[in-house]
Amino acid sequence: MDSKTIKETLLKGERVTLECKKAKAEVPKSIWQTYSAFANTIGGLILLGVDEDLQEKDVSKRFQIIGVDEPSKIITDFWNTLNSDKVNENILLDSDVEVVNVDGAQIICIHVPQADWMAKPIYLNGNVYKGTYRRNNE
Repeated sequence: MDSKTIKETLLKGERVTLECKKAKAEVPKSIWQTYSAFANTIGGLILLGVDEDLQEKDVSKRFQIIGVDEPSKIITDFWNTLNSDKVNENILLDSDVEVVNVDGAQIICIHVPQADWMAKPIYLNGNVYKGTYRRNNE
């Protein structure tokens, strides 16, 4: 993924396959519900380091690329949590997580593929009943 693609993606706004999170200094706690939801539906892209102003009606002005402070620390924390018992299964490859420079800001892009039918559902905290998420809209 490159800077131009990220900017074009943001112009379409958050949707069933895109989630933006501010994540300035740490992995957001809500990332895991998004991971589960994307994996259990058609997959999607999580962008860390992008702030969304929900009050802004014009989609072209809704997102601000702020970047993350320490991308390598955030990525390490992300992988450590993903490979712990937080999630029942890690379906990502190393190539699914990358850092992209957008106008001098470091953005972390996480591509979550749709989970194979044999791995579904992807759930959190060891609880298939309360920890399974599904993405229907933004």
